[in-house]
Amino acid sequence: MLQEDGGYATTTASTAGNDGPPGTPSANTDRIKIEKLQRQVEALKFGQKAEGAGNSSGAEVQWLKDENAQLKARVMELESALAADKGLREANEALQAQVDSMQSARERIAAAGDAQRGEREAVLLQEVEELRARVEKAAADVAQAERARDQARDDAEALQEKLSLAEARASGELKDAAERAERAEAACEEAQAALAGQKAAQKKGAVQLKIKQAVGVAIMEELQNKCQSAKVREVAQQVKQQLMGDITNEALQSIAPGLHTVVEHVALAESAKWKELYGHEHRARKRIHNDLMDLKGNIRVFTRARPMDPGHESGEGHREGVKVVNDMTLQALDAVSKGMRSFDFDCVFGPASSQEEVFQETEGLVTSVLDGFNVCIFAYGQTGSGKTFTMEGPQDNPGVNLRALGRLFEIKQEKADSKAIAIQASAIEIYNEAVRDLLGDDPQRKLDIKQGAQGTYVQDLVQADVASPADVEALMQRARSNRSTFSTNMNEHSSRSHSILTVYVDAKDLATGERTRSKLHLVDLAGSERLSKSGATGDRLLEAQAINKSLSALGDVIQALQTKQAHVPYRNSKLTYLMSDSIGGNAKTLMILAVSPSTYNAQETITTLRWGQRAMKVTTGPATKNVVQDGDK
Repeated sequence: MLQEDGGYATTTASTAGNDGPPGTPSANTDRIKIEKLQRQVEALKFGQKAEGAGNSSGAEVQWLKDENAQLKARVMELESALAADKGLREANEALQAQVDSMQSARERIAAAGDAQRGEREAVLLQEVEELRARVEKAAADVAQAERARDQARDDAEALQEKLSLAEARASGELKDAAERAERAEAACEEAQAALAGQKAAQKKGAVQLKIKQAVGVAIMEELQNKCQSAKVREVAQQVKQQLMGDITNEALQSIAPGLHTVVEHVALAESAKWKELYGHEHRARKRIHNDLMDLKGNIRVFTRARPMDPGHESGEGHREGVKVVNDMTLQALDAVSKGMRSFDFDCVFGPASSQEEVFQETEGLVTSVLDGFNVCIFAYGQTGSGKTFTMEGPQDNPGVNLRALGRLFEIKQEKADSKAIAIQASAIEIYNEAVRDLLGDDPQRKLDIKQGAQGTYVQDLVQADVASPADVEALMQRARSNRSTFSTNMNEHSSRSHSILTVYVDAKDLATGERTRSKLHLVDLAGSERLSKSGATGDRLLEAQAINKSLSALGDVIQALQTKQAHVPYRNSKLTYLMSDSIGGNAKTLMILAVSPSTYNAQETITTLRWGQRAMKVTTGPATKNVVQDGDK
């Protein structure tokens, strides 16, 4: 291969490739090589012309021909590469033209965007100016409102100051008026109390005069019929005539000498007959008193003191703290003053009283249930005071419950020709404020108290038909076996629940067709107790708390009825709610207070007696017959 200086190269030229794109360093190198090859080709042409004249050998000439052929092939390759490079350059130029066109378009778009942005900025500036104007106006309005607010606050403070002064003046005037009203109310109450006292005294005096008149007439008639002395019979006739006229205290005083003569003669000659007449007078007084209680609707209260316990009470040095004065008065030791206090009741039974005597006083009340009246008898007192003995009693000496039902069956038999009488009975207990059916299949089931047309009743309660005292005894035995009793320090068999035996009587008069439906509640209340004495703990403590709570609720009801309060809290316990129509409704109600005579229980005895005296003051109005109207079920 020829060198640039015209000499031959010792090796062939390398065929460097043209792999890079147009305009790259590889393409430029190929271009330089091509130019060198072209010069070599020209040199070869020149060498062929001088081939015959020169001193070159034939081998060299052949080598040059071969080299020339290779160079031609290489030239053709390079020319092809150049053509491709040209195409690439043209494509590059076209692409560059497109890029320039796109750049120009971008510049035009940018120019257009700047124009639009300018317009939007102008609009925004205008809106900003308008907003600034509104803000300034709002600020001015706020400032004006603050000034108005400050003015209103000043006005309010001035008004509040005036109001405070007015309230102070009004408060003083109101206080003065309230004090005047209180004084006037106190004066009115005093006047009313004085008037009521005068009326009561007048009424009592009138009743006493009527009693004295009736007793006096009866005594004089008895003297006329039985006295052997003609003089006494003559005086008795005169006194009787005077007594049968308009009776006054002055009239009684005017006949006092004649009465003195009669009494002196009878006292000397016929004292035994006078004792009999005194009993007659006493019964008449009791009858009048009971009639008066029926008219007023008062709760009647009996008191019964049990005998001393020879072991627990007498054996431990406790003495008797209760004294029966007569059949309506007893005295009890006051644990605070250490003196004896007197209490009057409708009837008083001493420790020697029998079950029969107690029932005789309650019989009239019990049997009125057959005439259509509702009757309720409670036994109330502390634990161990004899409540259950009075109401139930042992089998050989039954109490009020069995005797009452026995008497009802006797009257039913006596009136079989004139009245059709059906009797049912139920027994429940209220244990820890839960109502349980003592005759049901599940005595532990809790029942609900409902209010109906016939008063309060227990839902789903078993009411068993009873036709004889034997049926009643079997029913009560079943109830006793299911009642909750446990031992405490106060009572070996303490009742831990309120027991209620209810007798339902449906009677029809066969002559008139009149039908009545009434009920008799016989209630043995659980005993009130002081926890320090009973020693109750655990379940017994919970039972004692529930018992005391229900008895306290009963006391609240009695207090509300006594003071004529508008609201009577019957619903404060299940006991008072169930017995609401008996305590304060249309029923004849009797409370039997059972008290312990021992000084050991003096405080509890006084509390029971005070409670009974409050109950005596409750007036519910006369009871009415429960006549079943046509269409009633």
